[in-house]
Amino acid sequence: MWSKRHLIRIEAGLFGLVFFLGTTFLSALFTVMTPAAAAAQSPGGTTLYVSSAGNNRNSGTVSSSAYKTIQHAVDIAETIAGSVTIDVYGGSYPEQVTITPSVGSPLTTLTLVGGFGGSGATVVQPTSLKQNLNEGTTGYFFDDNTGNTAAIVGVQPLNAATATVEDLTIDGSALGGLPPGGMLEGIGFIDASGVIQGNTVENIEQPNAMGQAAVHGIEVKSTSQAENVTVSNNILLKNPGHVAIDLMSRGTLSAVVSGNQITGTPVSTLSPVAQFGVAAGGLAALSITGNTISDMSSPWGVGGVWLDAQGGATCTVADNTLTGNDNGIDVNGASGCVISGNTIAAGSAGIAVGEQFYGPTVSSNENVISDNTITGTSTVATTTVTFNGMSP
Repeated sequence: MWSKRHLIRIEAGLFGLVFFLGTTFLSALFTVMTPAAAAAQSPGGTTLYVSSAGNNRNSGTVSSSAYKTIQHAVDIAETIAGSVTIDVYGGSYPEQVTITPSVGSPLTTLTLVGGFGGSGATVVQPTSLKQNLNEGTTGYFFDDNTGNTAAIVGVQPLNAATATVEDLTIDGSALGGLPPGGMLEGIGFIDASGVIQGNTVENIEQPNAMGQAAVHGIEVKSTSQAENVTVSNNILLKNPGHVAIDLMSRGTLSAVVSGNQITGTPVSTLSPVAQFGVAAGGLAALSITGNTISDMSSPWGVGGVWLDAQGGATCTVADNTLTGNDNGIDVNGASGCVISGNTIAAGSAGIAVGEQFYGPTVSSNENVISDNTITGTSTVATTTVTFNGMSP
């Protein structure tokens, strides 16, 4: 027969078991609800959501409970193992975005995408910037940015993560001037692999700073390990920077630049002015195809595409439409390039071929230039490019 003491012990044991099971269940439930756990249990990776009407205290893992800022979502993503997509609703985001997963970050792939669910343009428009990237030097002519620089959207993984920046509008019109150090980029990929596609980059160079060499719409630079970057189907306009798309490397960058629309500001409306479409120096592999580049002007007679000496690159410049630029294509020290099928209407030279302008003198040779359509001043210059004593 059970005594009262036995019954008390049984009740206590049952209570302990229930308590243990309950806390274990709650702990497991909490773990499942965290983004890191969601990533571990989802083979396709984790999706985080951002809305200008959201709250950074939300879970961020369902569209109805979105974060408020892109940077908060990035910070969370850098703690998650594997692949993370950040879907951002349309709206205005007055912030600077920095993607720099640390050496110990388990993140492997980050995809940042605007216009979620057809919600309209996602406009990243900060009012001020801080220096958020650190750039080495390559020694090429248009490598204007070195040391600590500022990008509206900056990518510089300290681990091996890759990144995609897609369908954002990057707008520098609210800055009111250049950041500390005077170096500004709309999108910066520094020692990073990935994709920059479908973005609109505008108002990167302020009118009172026209001619500022260290201002680029999109800058891609590699100074250490091998990187692969695709820059495709972007629109750069309304003062797209001193160089709209700047590609600089120490022989460690392979880049594809395709389907971009780059529109400068006519020289008659701005003074001083220095605008260049695509500039490339020191790449291991380079393809510039199917781009439309117009109204890139400067006092120095250059414009659409600038090819500095490359780092042993396979180099193709083909099927581009280059109109209203000072020059169509400037080949300065680049060798081994195939330049074909381009449609060029230039104010000075259609294709200018000469020596490397800056650094060790390298003459352009062994390039294949064929089947290009050149109107306006139909010349292929063969002398060294000069700038009348002025430096761009």
